Amino acid sequence: MLKNLFHKLDSAVFKLIDNVRGTPQYSQLANAIEGLPDEGQKAVNQGLTYFLSFLPILILLIVLLLNTFTRSRISEKEEIIENITQFNLLRTKSNQIGNDLIGQTPLNGEKDLKVKLAQISGSYGLQRSDLDVISFESSQFGDLIQSKATIAFKDLSTPKLIGILDNFLVQERARLDQIKLSKRNTALTGEFSFLHYGRQGPSL
Repeated sequence: MLKNLFHKLDSAVFKLIDNVRGTPQYSQLANAIEGLPDEGQKAVNQGLTYFLSFLPILILLIVLLLNTFTRSRISEKEEIIENITQFNLLRTKSNQIGNDLIGQTPLNGEKDLKVKLAQISGSYGLQRSDLDVISFESSQFGDLIQSKATIAFKDLSTPKLIGILDNFLVQERARLDQIKLSKRNTALTGEFSFLHYGRQGPSL
């Protein structure tokens, strides 16, 4: 393969030389060289001979350098494209995981949580005082809100407590940190703490 490449280069160089010899400029240069002393003509002829001998190699080196540079640029572009593809895949995967952790209702503040407790109390026929917020704190990361809260409950039946926990842990995808229970007759009293993630919504 390399031999064929040199052969093609030689052919191209000789063709180029033939074309140059047919130009008026070459005739003027030849006449100027003939006007030089013998030593000068000999030096010029040797220089031209060396130049023409190494010209194919020089051209080959230039072609190889250009080819290497082009391949390097292509490799860099392919690497950039691959990195972008991997980033997009990771972002998609991250969003999918995030959607599995994010609750339906954002808790922008303690007021939002109290509104939610009022809704739950109404749906289970409870008194407002049966569910109360003991502590609430939140942190914001971009459009995500992380909320930590502790809720006290009293005089709940087991099915109602399970329903309330289901509302937070299943529907809202909250993570239960701890729960404290005490039972008096058939009524349950205590508190539970949870960690909740939601996307930022308008303040109430």
